[in-house]
Amino acid sequence: TLDPHSFPTRRSSDLHDLRTRVQAGSDGITSALDPAARWSVFIAIAVSRFEKYITACVEPLGAAGRRPELPPLDVALVWHSYALNPRRVLDFVAA
Repeated sequence: TLDPHSFPTRRSSDLHDLRTRVQAGSDGITSALDPAARWSVFIAIAVSRFEKYITACVEPLGAAGRRPELPPLDVALVWHSYALNPRRVLDFVAA
């Protein structure tokens, strides 16, 4: 069973650095957005990636015969948030 608490511990500075990099981004599809909006777009994409990751984890083994590896940082962030406060995440996803 996958458990978000079993992930390797990420330093809070890793998450802070991630947010800083996303908000400072000046290229790509979010270049015209303000920093808060860039972070919102990033989180929305991370939620979508989280859903795909969870789906892949519960489906029968694929052709490769193995389950997905540990999630990338953005997916782990969403999973950790869900574990801390599932009601808020469900409200966000439903919005």
